[in-house]
Amino acid sequence: ACDAAFFLFPHAWLAAAVAVGLAVIIMRWARVTHPPACAMPILGYDASFHGVELFFTVFVGAVLLISLALIVHRIPPRRRYPL
Repeated sequence: ACDAAFFLFPHAWLAAAVAVGLAVIIMRWARVTHPPACAMPILGYDASFHGVELFFTVFVGAVLLISLALIVHRIPPRRRYPL
């Protein structure tokens, strides 16, 4: 969603807003809640990260989120995942 919006819209602020909206729509369609997904277009808009730095940042964030979700899922004895 982020790449498509930045490709289609000439102004970065407009592309970031559309990308956040698309991320919300996709999350609603997929019936998932993942607030950091809305932060990714804003991170792309910031543009202080490039190439490997952006990939590494996103990769580490994804690994930490999945690890935390697995830990939270395993600790309570009768909790269903997702909430």
